[in-house]
Amino acid sequence: MSILFLILIASVMGGWQVYYNGFHQPNYLNCASNTCPYSFKYSGTLTSALFSNCTNPIGTALILSSSQMMASISEQLNNLKANGMNHTLNLDIYLLTQWNGDYLKIEYKTQNYQFQFTTQNTLQFSLGGCNSSQHEVKTIQIAFQEFTSMSYLKFRIVNELNLALIKNVHLSYYLCHPTCRTCTGDDYNECTSCFSGVSLVSGTCRCPIRTILTGEPPSNYRCLNFLFINLRTQKKKIFQTL
Repeated sequence: MSILFLILIASVMGGWQVYYNGFHQPNYLNCASNTCPYSFKYSGTLTSALFSNCTNPIGTALILSSSQMMASISEQLNNLKANGMNHTLNLDIYLLTQWNGDYLKIEYKTQNYQFQFTTQNTLQFSLGGCNSSQHEVKTIQIAFQEFTSMSYLKFRIVNELNLALIKNVHLSYYLCHPTCRTCTGDDYNECTSCFSGVSLVSGTCRCPIRTILTGEPPSNYRCLNFLFINLRTQKKKIFQTL
């Protein structure tokens, strides 16, 4: 009984959820499908993006260079929850040439983010990049104002003399409690707004009296009227949509 209770609790709690990973696995890619590598495309085309299979350490990396100054992603997301918020992008960029105030640009729809880098005259590291190349590495984190589709996400360099590899691309969001549309935390009483037809009362999304909240948000989320008929003999509930 206690095990079942814990499983039910886990199924309704919110928290951070990762919904995309790219260039993060310790293996090689053999691009035989149009979703390879990790759904990235060359300069906004339908052609697979240029990438590098690294032997030391083993893994793959997206290339940004004079041959591919921009790469975009084309993956469609069908599993995003309506109560997900605070979408966050994390990635590592490995700078393999001298950068002197040069920019990496990350674009999403009308949102534009610029990151300016200047490397040391001798690149600092040889381990952990790709094939023991000298490099410097930077970690980037972006909190998007809104995020609905990965098809508009682009990575771009400005100076064609720059060479960089991108690895460990992750997208995540904070998933509210299933009863909340937006929230300040993952508990049922930390809602800041509710789905249509449901009222916010002291941080909790509630239905009118003698109704029950049911369905999957947002389109099938609703308050249903319930009626008990001859409970002792029938031993069943009859639900009628309001």
